[in-house]
Amino acid sequence: MRLDAFRVRCVPPKLSLSVTSADRVVVDLLAVPVYAERKFGPGADLVNKVLGRGLAEFMAETDFNGNRGDVLAVPTQGKLGAKAVVLVGIGERAKIDADVLRRAAATFAKLSLI
Repeated sequence: MRLDAFRVRCVPPKLSLSVTSADRVVVDLLAVPVYAERKFGPGADLVNKVLGRGLAEFMAETDFNGNRGDVLAVPTQGKLGAKAVVLVGIGERAKIDADVLRRAAATFAKLSLI
């Protein structure tokens, strides 16, 4: 039996940055930053509004705090152009720098491969 017959080809995800409003973008996964202590980052207020204002409760129920490295997938149930929103914790707002953003993007990219 040839093993290469069972080889799975992994297609890397296509990642892009956009300034398009969260309620207008059409993607598979939409990354939304969340600061420490569950403080909404850019775009999160709009996502929360469109999804029925339940993000804060969902984050609390799942112990998502917005710390660096935290991720939480939230199904959109067709209410957005994204199949799911991924909340990405970026830590304390005052301590955000390029390294924090790079690590958050890497965390999101790893999650998108699953």
